[in-house]
Amino acid sequence: MSASKRVLVGLAVGAGVLGLAAPAFADYPAPVTPQGPSVLPATQNAPAPAVRAATQAPTSTLPFTGADVAELTVIGGLAIAGGAVLVRSGRRRTQAAN
Repeated sequence: MSASKRVLVGLAVGAGVLGLAAPAFADYPAPVTPQGPSVLPATQNAPAPAVRAATQAPTSTLPFTGADVAELTVIGGLAIAGGAVLVRSGRRRTQAAN
């Protein structure tokens, strides 16, 4: 690939990246503060709520907070395999041209 083609491809990629990033700099309207409920007077005579003891025994398992690791591993493997195919095909074209 000639130097001028490389420069043009670089400029096209740079313009595409900047074009995709343009919405990040959009001017959004200022947020509206919501009107909350009115506050009750401080002299309210309500009985104190009854407090109950916890009756459920704690579980011995941890909560699920992560992602599906098997699915991400398959996606990563496919990405590596696709990259290897692209590199190999590029090398074959270079060797065939010489």
